[in-house]
Amino acid sequence: MIYKNYIIEIKNRWILILYSWLFTILICYIKKELIIYIFIKPCFHLYKENTLYFIYTHLSDIFYTYINIIIVVSIQITIFYILYQSYLFLAPGLYKTELKRIKLSIISLFIIWTFTIILLHSIILPFSWKFFLSFQNNISEINNFSFFFEAKLNEYVSFVISSFNICIFNLLCVYCIITILNNKSDITNSLKTYRKSIYFILFLLASVVTPPDIISQLFLGILSILLFEIYNILYIINIKLHLRKPIKTN
Repeated sequence: MIYKNYIIEIKNRWILILYSWLFTILICYIKKELIIYIFIKPCFHLYKENTLYFIYTHLSDIFYTYINIIIVVSIQITIFYILYQSYLFLAPGLYKTELKRIKLSIISLFIIWTFTIILLHSIILPFSWKFFLSFQNNISEINNFSFFFEAKLNEYVSFVISSFNICIFNLLCVYCIITILNNKSDITNSLKTYRKSIYFILFLLASVVTPPDIISQLFLGILSILLFEIYNILYIINIKLHLRKPIKTN
């Protein structure tokens, strides 16, 4: 009977997850113009007013682009609802320390997700536009002919989504490495021992998930190392502040 109750609870939670995903799809469809505006906004600073435009070469391109955006955004939001429902399901059978670790992991994942969006929207996408368009401007200045860039909407959205997937995959790898090192008794000595191996793994992952050009691999590899070191410094500071807190006695 106990197992039957668990199966019923799991079934009910998955029904709630399905309804929440459908409701999220509905909200995203209603706000689809706002979402596409957020996707396009990082490139506005490179263009004067009313000069930025996107083209499409098939009658249904815009519709399928909206569908792609809606599905991606709704899945991203629903993932955290799945984690929340999993936490509620496991909570009655876990110790307080285990619950604290799971809650901290979920919060860390949410921070990584938010930081990835901010990083992509504020730094990576504007830098990508400025970097690649600089070749067009250089050719126009040196030669007597010009190149004009006309971006396809569906290709740009695919580029943004793939960049987001690469960034969040990279940050999750850094988070997993830090989590593994945290299980060691002394994280400082662990870093001294495994730092070179970690750098190699991060560059190897960067070469796997990026296009086969040295600039993208170097950029993502160096970014991974910087994020790894920043995350590590923040963690060590947190440990030191925690150790300095006075111990309460009854």
